[in-house]
Amino acid sequence: MTGDVFHPEQLSRCISCGFCLPACPTYAMTGDEASSPRGRITLMRALQDGTLPPDDPTLAEQSSFCLGCRACEPVCPAGVEYGSLLEQWRVHQWRGRRRPLLARALMLVAEQRWLLRLLGLVRRAA
Repeated sequence: MTGDVFHPEQLSRCISCGFCLPACPTYAMTGDEASSPRGRITLMRALQDGTLPPDDPTLAEQSSFCLGCRACEPVCPAGVEYGSLLEQWRVHQWRGRRRPLLARALMLVAEQRWLLRLLGLVRRAA
């Protein structure tokens, strides 16, 4: 059981009413429940309670397939902060070695303050 991915009070707010479905562009495009905010919250709950392992391919696919537009939030009667849940999900997926190699390399460069200053000076001169 993982239990440390999402803030439980945010995850439990979803009442699965489906008001988010027509607002979601990925659901409108696919018609697939897993590609809707309600479907993704179901996946988040499965990750949180350990029903799905963190490396399940469906989790990676659906978290990256969401546009993060938050069009579902204004229509939600329960006030689910879907954008915050999505951010927590993506942060969890990008921890440690699960982070893609290119992203790890870019983060390594970004952590080098002297290099960023140097790049800023070069850009300023251009």
